Order: sequence, then C-alpha cells, then structure tokens
Amino acid sequence: MTYIHKSVVKTHGRLKSTNCVVDGRWVLKITDYGICSVNALYGICQKAEPEDLLWTAPELLREPMRRTIGTQKGDVYSFGIILQEIICCSEPFPDCELSAEEIVEKVQAGDPPFRPEVNLSEIPYFYKNLMRSSWAENSDLRPTFNEIAAQIEQFNSGKKTNIIDHMLTLMEKYSEDLESQVRERTLELEQEKSKTEELIAKMLPLLYFSCISSVAQALIAGNKVAPEAFDEVTVYFSDIVGFTAISAWSTPLQIVELLNRLYSTFDETIGKFDVYKVI
Repeated sequence: MTYIHKSVVKTHGRLKSTNCVVDGRWVLKITDYGICSVNALYGICQKAEPEDLLWTAPELLREPMRRTIGTQKGDVYSFGIILQEIICCSEPFPDCELSAEEIVEKVQAGDPPFRPEVNLSEIPYFYKNLMRSSWAENSDLRPTFNEIAAQIEQFNSGKKTNIIDHMLTLMEKYSEDLESQVRERTLELEQEKSKTEELIAKMLPLLYFSCISSVAQALIAGNKVAPEAFDEVTVYFSDIVGFTAISAWSTPLQIVELLNRLYSTFDETIGKFDVYKVI
C-alpha cells in the first residue's frame, strides 16, 4: 500500500480483505487497484452493494463521487477494518445483529461514530490501538501507511516475522499439544485397562485354578478363549430366601450388617474347598 500511495495510482479506493490474496510463495498480493482511476476518468459511478461498503470510510460514504476516486486516508480506514477481521478471525463487524445496509447507514451518519466491537483481552494493545487509530472518524488523525509500517516494525523488533518461521512455530506448538493429548489418552487407556483387569480378577480369581488363571489372562489380553470340557462340574447357586420381606422389616444398617455377615461366611466357607465364587 505504501508503494501504491507513492505511485501514479495514488490510492486503491477499493481495499478490502477479498482483494488481498496470497501467492504460492506465501506472499501477500493486493489486487483490484486502479479501477477507481479508470472509473473517474470516464465518469463512471458504479452502485456498490452494502456488503462491499463495509470497508469504506465514513467520509467517502457521505460523498459517492469522491468514493469513486478514493483517498489515501480512506485506504487506511479499510486497512483498520481488515485488521479487525484478522484479529477476530471473522467478517467485518462481528457479533453485530444489524444488516450490512444498516451498518453502512450508521457508519455514514457518524453520530456517534459506529465501529466494530473488539473485546478480545488476549490481543496485544498495540494492534488494538493501531486498528482504532486507522478507523478514526477524523481522517486527519489516521496514520499513513509509512507510519503504520514503522510502528509494526518497531513492535516486532527482535521477533520472527518470516512466514516460514511462523509456520514452523505453529507446527511445533501443534506437535507439543498433540503429544500432550496422546499422554492424556494413554493415561486414560491405562486406567480403563486397570479397571478391566480388576473386574475380570473379581469374576475369575487368578489364584484358585491354573485353568481359570489362563482364561482370565486371555481375556485381559483380548484373546479369544476356546471352550474346555470337564468330566465333572458342580455349579451351586444360592439366594437369600425372603430377602424382600426381611428388607421391609429391617433398618438399612441391619440389612448392611446382615449382608456383611453373610458374605463373610461365604468367603470363610469357600476358603476350605477348591471352589471360587462369581459375583
């Protein structure tokens, strides 16, 4: 923009984010300049859609013929709106419920000045201040692109501004975040595995029979367990007769005491024989 303002073109007049493109070398290119000069030369006054005027300075909205040519201070205002898009990662005037036509009317009226709201606390004050000074209502208070470039260079003193360096930094941060997520997921997996092993150990105690131990280990490992045949097998199933009635007659503490004594008796009896229980 500094080059355009110093050239015979003088102004862009239609600067907006859609006119800023990036080439294959990650270099920003500004397009669509010089159109205003051609239109002014032939007296052409094109009617712009409200959506295309969101980047237009208020003083140019009030004078359509002047908008046809554009001004350098008007380009700075457009830059301020583009900076808002970059900061907020959004379209112009984010979180505004008004239509584009209503926004343009309020900006044009300028009483009071109507601008996008940017409340992001993590944005450096320098960029907020640069953005707001660029869209100042009084065009004389807006900086030139030479001044903007000098301010940005001073702010970025000692920092890496090369796009490749920036991409590498982002990739490094992404890699660290990914490693952190992998560690968290691995820990969760280990915890779930431990719960599974504990559950299987309760269902199939590992200390009673070697055959049961092998089954439990196979289940823990996720292997398929082949069925086995036994000559003699005894399965004993027991129930507490009248437990519903007993529960109705007893207090909660009495029920807890009853179950504790019952399971203690089961465990004591099981320990005397080559059997195991499945809960």
